[in-house]
Amino acid sequence: ATLEESLDDFIKKEDLDGENMYQCQECNVKVKAQRGIELISLPRVLNLQLLRFVFDLKSGNRRKVNTQISFPKILDLSRWCGQAKSESSTPEQSGSEKRKRRKTEKAAANCVQAEKKAKENGVATVDNTYLYELQCV
Repeated sequence: ATLEESLDDFIKKEDLDGENMYQCQECNVKVKAQRGIELISLPRVLNLQLLRFVFDLKSGNRRKVNTQISFPKILDLSRWCGQAKSESSTPEQSGSEKRKRRKTEKAAANCVQAEKKAKENGVATVDNTYLYELQCV
């Protein structure tokens, strides 16, 4: 197993259907939806903690996971960030969530424009916003 595989599992969307459907607070009806985590911004220092215990349904106890996990020297989180999916079937967002998403999308668009201008002017840009050198693993 790798750290990247663990991140894929952590970020992956979960379908809410059947008995696990989302209860709409406006119309009070259960609807199909998706639930998941989306990374919008990253800290300067990243601290990762892996869940090394799982609940064993057969025994009713916690069980330690002994699987070895490999870590890269440099972790690139770009593939897990800013992946807003407009086609997702998540419930309607509140006003503050919509404003936050518009602000994030505007910032991303500004970054893209800045990169285009830099390339047009022959300036090389290297975006290391998503790169982390892993230590003490």
